[in-house]
Amino acid sequence: MKAPDLNDKLLAGTLPADTKQGAVPMNARAKEADERAPSRVYSVKELLEDAAQRATSKREDDGSCTTGHFELDEITGGFVPGFVWVFGADTSWGKSSLFISAADENIKRGKRVLIVSAEDPPSLYGDRLLARRAKVSASRLRKRQLEEDEIKRVREVQAHGEDVPVYIQAGNKPIETLAKEITAIMRLEGINMVVFDYLQEFRSSGRHQDERTRFKHTSAVMRDLIRSNNRCGAILSQLTIGSDTKIPNKHNIRESRDVSNAAEVIGIGFSPDADITKPPERDVNGRQLQPEPIFKAGSKYILIDKNKNGANGRKVEMRWNEHSACFDTVKDPEQERLDRQSEEWDNLIGAEYDDFR
Repeated sequence: MKAPDLNDKLLAGTLPADTKQGAVPMNARAKEADERAPSRVYSVKELLEDAAQRATSKREDDGSCTTGHFELDEITGGFVPGFVWVFGADTSWGKSSLFISAADENIKRGKRVLIVSAEDPPSLYGDRLLARRAKVSASRLRKRQLEEDEIKRVREVQAHGEDVPVYIQAGNKPIETLAKEITAIMRLEGINMVVFDYLQEFRSSGRHQDERTRFKHTSAVMRDLIRSNNRCGAILSQLTIGSDTKIPNKHNIRESRDVSNAAEVIGIGFSPDADITKPPERDVNGRQLQPEPIFKAGSKYILIDKNKNGANGRKVEMRWNEHSACFDTVKDPEQERLDRQSEEWDNLIGAEYDDFR
C-alpha cells in the first residue's frame, strides 16, 4: 500500500487492525501452543543432532536487520526480532543519523524500517537520507547551494526512491494511540523494524507521578509493541552526562534505569573530546612505552553495555562521513573484496558485450 493510501486510511480511521498477516502476534500464538503442549525431555544425542543440523544448513532469513556495521552485527546479531535495543547518546552525537543510515541499508536489502519521530520534522530526515544516497555535501544541501553534478545525483536518487513507508511524525499524539496505528501499519506493510526517536519527546495519555514513571510507561508500550509483534526495534534516548563522566554507560540513560533494565541490547554513542589512553606500560628493559589510545578524540564509537545474546563491554568505531554528515555502511573486508570482484567482472562482461555489438 502506498503512503498516500495509508494516510487516507489513518485520517478516516479505517486502517484495519486485523490484516493479512494475522491479528494474533506470532509470540502470542507460540506462547499459547507452548502452554497446551506437554513437557518434552531431550537427550544429549538429540540436542547435538539438532545443533549440528543448524550449524551445517544454510541460514534462512529470520527477519533480523543489519546495524550497518559488520562488527556490530557480529557482536550483537544485529537487530533481532523480539529484541529491543535502547540506544543512548548525548545531544548532536548523531542518533537520528545512525538509524537513518541503518534504515537505508536495510531498505536496500529488501527489509522495511519504520522510524517514528516525536522530535524532528520529515524534512530533516529527507535531507539526511538524500545527502547519504546522493553522496552530496550536507552543508551545501542545507544552504541550497548544490553544485551541478550534485544536482544531477540528487535527481537520480529522487527518481529511484522506493514507495514504501519509512517515517511517521508522532506530533502530539500519545504513545497509546500511536501504538495502535503502528501495529496496523506493521502488519499491513510487513514492517521488519520500528525505531522510536526519541523516548523523552513522546507523550502519554495517562497521568504519571513524575517524569521517571512516564518514561517507564512509555518505553513499556514501545517494548510491548515490538515484542508482541516479533519485530526488531530500537528506542533512542538522551544521556545525562555529569562533569565526572569520563566514559558513559547504561546508567547514564536519562531519567529512568527501568528503560535500560528491560532492554535486550544497550548501545551508547560516544565521541570523546580528547584521547583516552591506557595507563602507560613498560617494555622488557623498563622503558616507558607510548600510551595506547583506547578512544581517539573526535571519533564516533558505539559501546555495547548490555547484550543478552552475545559479548558485552565491546566498542566499535563507526565510520562517520563528514562530507554527507552520515554514517557509512561498513562491510566485512572479505565481503567488500567479493563485491569489488563481482563489480569488476560485471564491468568486464559489459565491456566485452559492448565490443561484440
